[in-house]
Amino acid sequence: MKEKQLNDKRVEILKSKKQRDGNDPVALTKKIKNLNQRLEKCRQKHNEALAFNVQLRDNINMLRNEKNIFDEIHDKLKEELAVKNDEYEQIKEKSDKALKEIITAKRKLNVAKTNSYKEQKDLEKEYQSVYKLLDEENRDERLKEMREKMKKNIDFKNSQMSSSPFTKDVRFYCIF
Repeated sequence: MKEKQLNDKRVEILKSKKQRDGNDPVALTKKIKNLNQRLEKCRQKHNEALAFNVQLRDNINMLRNEKNIFDEIHDKLKEELAVKNDEYEQIKEKSDKALKEIITAKRKLNVAKTNSYKEQKDLEKEYQSVYKLLDEENRDERLKEMREKMKKNIDFKNSQMSSSPFTKDVRFYCIF
């Protein structure tokens, strides 16, 4: 009986608590456990989000550093390209000037060649006319003189031509 009274008292206390709080203590403990579990899940998600944010921040910082390095390299390359373009323009101007000088020198060389050829032909004609006029006795002496004269003339022309850098291979020879 005492046990029954004790159990009855417990039931009455629980009913009175239930009426006071409007909740059952067992239900409250379940509710507390459920809320604690939800709180833990929220904390876990929050910590995961914080960790992800830290990773993103590190990644952003790394990308910023790479961008700064890229910008520095890009600026240096731009400067080097500008210098190379200036050098290219200077070289192009020099080559154009040299090409013009070569063309004028070749023209002068061609004029000198034609003049020399004409002079040689004139000398040959003169030599032949003199040869015909000479008698047999004086022929040998005058022939030597004419050959020497032509040889000197050809040597003089060759020395003039050899002083030019474009006429090193041009030589005039007497065909006698």
